[in-house]
Amino acid sequence: MSDLPAPADRHDDYTPPKPKALDHTETAVAIVANLAASVAFPLLGAASVESLKAVLGSRLDRRRDTWMQSIAEGLSQLEARVGGVLDGLETNERFITAFIRALPAAQRTHHEEKRRALRNAVLNTASDPDGGDRAETFIRCVDELTPSHLVLLGTLDHHNQELAKVESLEGILSIVGAALPTPLTDHDTFRSTCQDLQNAYLVRIAPGVDTYSDLGMDNVVSAGPSNYGKPNLRVTDLGRDFLRFIAEPQSMSNEPNC
Repeated sequence: MSDLPAPADRHDDYTPPKPKALDHTETAVAIVANLAASVAFPLLGAASVESLKAVLGSRLDRRRDTWMQSIAEGLSQLEARVGGVLDGLETNERFITAFIRALPAAQRTHHEEKRRALRNAVLNTASDPDGGDRAETFIRCVDELTPSHLVLLGTLDHHNQELAKVESLEGILSIVGAALPTPLTDHDTFRSTCQDLQNAYLVRIAPGVDTYSDLGMDNVVSAGPSNYGKPNLRVTDLGRDFLRFIAEPQSMSNEPNC
């Protein structure tokens, strides 16, 4: 019988490899893809979907895929900067609702301004998953309003102090007109756009503010009168919350976590 020592057990110091963790981008893409699978054409049967695709080709697919990619990239950036954003996101009902509302709206528009606003709305919901019930209302507003409405609202907010004592829509237009796209400076278009923002309660304009110099008092664009130092025009608190909600999340400008 051999006196040679028994060979050492090669498995004594063996440590099984840890499974490779998904990076932020892969995790974000997986979340977005899983949610989107149940959203596309929710009210159409298979035959209707195929008929629609035959007419529209891959345009809707491209709109959807491009927008979903921007969501995944945004979620990845948020995770890198503040951390914990992706934890439990797939089961967060408020985020899921915001995503489901925003995706069809993003597919319905070719306007990059609206698609970006919808993206930011979803990302803001992800970064503040417990932040109230306004997400659905604000996403509906983005869907229903045009880029001109969004530009006008932001411009009115920027010039809020200057606009407090205006006495006519001509006065408003003289202050903000240079910052607006040319079609919006048409008097009737401008008045109609102001009215839409008023109807959504994003802006208030006092009834004493005349429309234009070619007409007398007109209360179609209306709200509380400007008496005792109150402003003739103001962006409402709801309007400011809306602007914040459709802006890029502030935390995305922070330095990434080390």
